[in-house]
Amino acid sequence: MNRFFQLAKYLLENWIISALYFSVWFCALTFYNEAALHLESSVVRGYGFAIFQAVLLAKFLSTAVMILPTEWMLKHSVYLAILFRTTGVSIIVMLFRLFSVGLEGLFHHKPFLESILNFFEDDIQHALAVFFMYWLIIMPYIVYGILKHLAGGKDLDAYLLASRNRN
Repeated sequence: MNRFFQLAKYLLENWIISALYFSVWFCALTFYNEAALHLESSVVRGYGFAIFQAVLLAKFLSTAVMILPTEWMLKHSVYLAILFRTTGVSIIVMLFRLFSVGLEGLFHHKPFLESILNFFEDDIQHALAVFFMYWLIIMPYIVYGILKHLAGGKDLDAYLLASRNRN
């Protein structure tokens, strides 16, 4: 039973930290989109969807670690593990983004699928740019998680938070 509570505590901590990390990024992207496109601020819809996406992604990542453990991913190469996990999670993020675009369309009285299809406006470069942007946001989180797994949580935290005196 003690092992269960340790795992539950680890997953909850991981979920909260990753939800905060992705919330900051997704809210920043929402802010950038509103500023770049000169849109009116949509506090509830835009930022609410950004936080909703972040919480869903964090939950997905916490669950994915249980289903597909890092040890299994590291059998061949650390680089391949980072590449595959980051790419897979980025695909999931794109699906979350498309789902939220469809929901936003519903709030504006537009059909769900039409909103999704109009999001990229038949521009593959736009779709790839959004995908790689999410890929770059997710990669540091994945790298940190794999490094923490390899070095041990306490050892990595102690190293990263240690005082550096260069006398």
